[in-house]
Amino acid sequence: MQTESDTSSFKLEGLITEKSFFPGEMPVASEGNFLLKNTSSKPVAVHIREVFFLENAEMQKIKNFSIYSSDRELENPFTVDADATLRFRITYPFRNIKINSKQKYHVYLKTEFNEEIYEAKSELIFVIETNKSF
Repeated sequence: MQTESDTSSFKLEGLITEKSFFPGEMPVASEGNFLLKNTSSKPVAVHIREVFFLENAEMQKIKNFSIYSSDRELENPFTVDADATLRFRITYPFRNIKINSKQKYHVYLKTEFNEEIYEAKSELIFVIETNKSF
């Protein structure tokens, strides 16, 4: 869990998104994962207002993004049923990244539902694979 917004009936949280790559490959970022819990007795329409790619403290707005839950693409806005939890991911065009101990990457999400703004941040973690077996 990274950054989260929480009220008594709704909770939005950013999940850790792990990406692996092999030595010699260019590491890329292309998604962030989130979880929305609706514990109210009514369905809620969720509108993704803005998505940003964060490299350290620098925010870059992502204009072209898609929303997926499992393998199903969601419209924007989308509905979360009453008393339900929805895990979803935001995908965007590949971004080349630099790997070193000082670089930190996140996908920042600003949503609106029930006339309130909710924000969350998904941390991106990059893992170098050491065993390339086929």
